[in-house]
Amino acid sequence: MALEELLRLREQDTDGARPMDKGGAAVGKGSLIRKAAELAQSSAEEPGEEPDGIPETDVPTQYEDGYVRRSPVQPYYTAEDYEKKRIRKILTYAAVACIVVLLAVALMRSGMLRLR
Repeated sequence: MALEELLRLREQDTDGARPMDKGGAAVGKGSLIRKAAELAQSSAEEPGEEPDGIPETDVPTQYEDGYVRRSPVQPYYTAEDYEKKRIRKILTYAAVACIVVLLAVALMRSGMLRLR
């Protein structure tokens, strides 16, 4: 009995007229997901364009080994100062290593650090 009532309510929702806003779009009932799906379908139906907005020529369909790519190749991006930071980090590690070695040599000469 509850199922029949739900079906009747659903039929009333789909049959009844929805209120319109100033732009003429339906307001009120309906989920946001459904509205987003309708927008995606309407934009995908435009001629000359793929559903996901990617031209078909940019997406290879199948490779020699059987792999099928389903998305475009992502561009490889590196930050502008990536190399500078990397070199600075290497030089910092080298300087710290030199300071540690010099400190160990100074401690050994003063006699505070003895290696057997």
